[in-house]
Amino acid sequence: MSDSTFKSLMGFITANVAVLLLGFFFFPTHTTAVGQCYSTVFANFDPIYVLQRIALLGVCLLIEWRFVGWKDCSFRKLILPSRSAMHDLVIGAINLCGFAIVLFLFFTANVIPVLPASTRELVGIEWTSHTDNLLFQIVFWFVLRDFVLYWFHRLLHEFAFAWEIHKYHHSATVFTMLTASRVHFLERALSHVFVTLPLVMLGMSGEPFLAITILNDALSRFRHSMVNWGFGWFGWLVVSPITHRIHHSYLPEHWDVNYGDSLTIWDRLFGTFYEGETLNTEVGVTDNLIDNEGFIGGLLIPYALSIRRFGDSLRTNEWWQTPRRRQNEVRTEIIRDTHEDSVARRVA
Repeated sequence: MSDSTFKSLMGFITANVAVLLLGFFFFPTHTTAVGQCYSTVFANFDPIYVLQRIALLGVCLLIEWRFVGWKDCSFRKLILPSRSAMHDLVIGAINLCGFAIVLFLFFTANVIPVLPASTRELVGIEWTSHTDNLLFQIVFWFVLRDFVLYWFHRLLHEFAFAWEIHKYHHSATVFTMLTASRVHFLERALSHVFVTLPLVMLGMSGEPFLAITILNDALSRFRHSMVNWGFGWFGWLVVSPITHRIHHSYLPEHWDVNYGDSLTIWDRLFGTFYEGETLNTEVGVTDNLIDNEGFIGGLLIPYALSIRRFGDSLRTNEWWQTPRRRQNEVRTEIIRDTHEDSVARRVA
């Protein structure tokens, strides 16, 4: 562990302790909520549920192996991991076991540990309360959630400081079916506030949420795969692996397109769907600093870059990700490491 990484880690530990002490003396209800959140994670650990999620992942891995072959399948990339795949493995294991909330709390210094249970009661819209049709509720919340996710995802790309956090996901230089889980914990915190909270306040209940989560978990595995599936006419509506692979492309012509999580209709409606014919064979970003670091360093670097970009935006009042728009000015140099799969790139 480098000195800068160690100092940053100590800083986060200090921040967590400070917030808990302040909460203990001045906001006891906050401290209680934090304690309950941690205890709930470990008390509700369900090995059967973990095994079910692993089994679902295993089925997805076998299907992918069947269609792309041994050389390009995620299973091979995960048992012989490159630097990029190692990040996927660690984050994927944490998510599969249900412990993501622990790091979510740590990396936000326990400032937003829980959302007040009263928020839903205060708003109380309950859009689907007049029907008991579970299928209708699932479809309704699936579409609405996808619309909210489209704009959340798009803003992560368009705000300069937010891109530095989201770049952790895009820094993957090789697709594995665990790349879907490779999301920075600060991004999870933001999605908790800007996606989950509004939907809960509008009345989304537990059953539709669980069904959508299971469905999206399987779909997202294949979206982060090298399978050449375009879904034919169905791909006009649903995001295919090819559509999402283009979104992860480092080629300038593929920047800022295909933001949709599950549906392509929002990209088509708001003019961000890629209509070209160029298909990328590799994924990544042009200024990848993350895959050269270990797991902890990889999580801390986005913080440092995001804070720096936020400060720059305050000074210049330029909040948008304008450098990524200058596509014709960008040249990239490809640097391969000892693994054929892993490709690090930087602006030349």
